[in-house]
Amino acid sequence: MFEIIRADTKTDPKTAVERTNELIRRYKVNAIIGPVTSAERDAIRPLVERYKTPLLYATDYEGGTCSRYLTMYSSVPAQWVNTFIPYVAQNGAKNLYLIGSDYVWPRKINEAIRAVAAQSGATVTAEEYAPWGVKDYTGTLRKIASSGADMVVISIVGADAITFVKQFVAAGLKDKIKIAFFGFSENYIAGLTNAESDGILTACNFTAGLDKPEAKELVKKMRAKFGPDAIVSNTVDAHYTLTRFYIEGIKRANSDNKEAITDAMVGHSMLSGNGEVTLRASDRHADLNILIAQAKDGRMVIKKDIGRVVAPQQCAKPLA
Repeated sequence: MFEIIRADTKTDPKTAVERTNELIRRYKVNAIIGPVTSAERDAIRPLVERYKTPLLYATDYEGGTCSRYLTMYSSVPAQWVNTFIPYVAQNGAKNLYLIGSDYVWPRKINEAIRAVAAQSGATVTAEEYAPWGVKDYTGTLRKIASSGADMVVISIVGADAITFVKQFVAAGLKDKIKIAFFGFSENYIAGLTNAESDGILTACNFTAGLDKPEAKELVKKMRAKFGPDAIVSNTVDAHYTLTRFYIEGIKRANSDNKEAITDAMVGHSMLSGNGEVTLRASDRHADLNILIAQAKDGRMVIKKDIGRVVAPQQCAKPLA
């Protein structure tokens, strides 16, 4: 029997530390699933390592984390950028305007984009970072309009991304400049009209409209539990699959001992919502199946199924 304790970090690193401390010391949890941002994850890392409590992280991130107590079911730039940027370049996007939130993940994504774009025949016309909570992107939109870009590449996160896309479309730029959006999924489509979201391109590991038996089964299961309108996105598949790896670790260890489970949950494969995936013991990262998808009529349509992409090792020396 599992007991689930929920804690709200408010996507704030300081609050994340407070909640993590409470979960570990007061509630004595066996593992923590979350949080969302890299800033939160990095803030709580010293706590989970000090108390040797497994952290299960399932949000796409910048790569480079190496720890026995952090298990990452997360796409790194080599999996998304290295497949996506050549695709958009081959399909006519030659001048890219990069706009992201001002923290480590967008900066690392854009660093990777610059390198891959140069190899793919594309050019980065400008790179910009926005602080959290921007309400008016007028200045940025003017710069994009005059930049000569034929595609804007977004790595803004959360509600700020919704604000940006709405204002981009309202300014009439969508008819002239294509939108690529790292981290885009059905979660964002829910906050946009079809006119605003149609045509947005992204890289992902799963979408609800994926025509595979395992994808259909996941969507069916989630909507049976949470209702017919439940959003089943890349984020849902990632957290659900990583949780299943943890449960499999409990079974393999035949124990609730945190160290035994930490050892047992990696080094094997499992069927995700998009094919078989492997959670490596060497660096506790995942080899994932990558898709190129595009928004159309309020859903995600697969443009290309890349298949398995093996991430580079994230540890200088193997953990196991």
